[in-house]
Amino acid sequence: MQTDNASSPNLDRLTADDVDRLSYPELVALVRETNRCPGGKRTINRIARLTLLDRESRVLEVGCTTGFTSIELAAISRARILGVDVIPAAVAEAERRRRALPASMAERIEFRVADLFDLLGRIEPVDLVVVGGATTFMQRKQDAVQAYQLLLRPYGFLSVTTLFYRSEPPQDIVQRVGNIIGTRIDVKLAPDWLDLFTSTGLELYHCERHELDARPPEVIDAYVRYMLMQPHLNGLCAEARAALHGRWLEAMTAFNENHRYLGYLLALLRRNPFEEQPELFLPRGTIVESSFR
Repeated sequence: MQTDNASSPNLDRLTADDVDRLSYPELVALVRETNRCPGGKRTINRIARLTLLDRESRVLEVGCTTGFTSIELAAISRARILGVDVIPAAVAEAERRRRALPASMAERIEFRVADLFDLLGRIEPVDLVVVGGATTFMQRKQDAVQAYQLLLRPYGFLSVTTLFYRSEPPQDIVQRVGNIIGTRIDVKLAPDWLDLFTSTGLELYHCERHELDARPPEVIDAYVRYMLMQPHLNGLCAEARAALHGRWLEAMTAFNENHRYLGYLLALLRRNPFEEQPELFLPRGTIVESSFR
């Protein structure tokens, strides 16, 4: 493990109160969690293959957090990637990881602190917009989908990997997760998300649904201990370390319980330059976004 503290300065001065005041994205940056999209590298590989990314492709990741998806896409496709996030600490951690890459790879990746809507008219349209859970945190979800579309070139793809509820979760779990991540959780089913992302006329090009499940409590405990053993956290005082352990354990325990009710979508949507007639005869089980109107 690396000990570079560029994204977590002054750890020896961090108090328990400081840890308690951190937002969840800042907490992720502090512990340097990989923060994978649902399905991890398997999902990223599917995105790269299904969108036919190559060295000529230009990709924008919205909500890059600590950089995992952007870096993995650059590694397997040789595309040029811009990752943006509104949390400076997360972008700083992503940049730390980028600097550790071979120069030939690092030069194809850029991380930037930026809001989605600030990018409109300021960057050239891209071949692929990648969005994980960032839309969940946005108040203006409909406007966000419109912005994703405007950032795509004709026939460009929007990739969405988002969690959805397979069944109605207990309200206390929803509230706990919402309090931890700092936003109100909308209990959305898969069709709710698909309706949102196709509302601006994007074509649903490909869609997969996957189920998630909880891990045993001992696995959660071991994971939390592992994360706090990272060398870059050695400078924490005992009180700050205890506060960090408590917050991380609380978050992972709540998320784990929430996973009993979750699945995730891998959806690819395409920006078509003109409206196409709907497809009539489909393979059994094909997910479509709309019927004839």
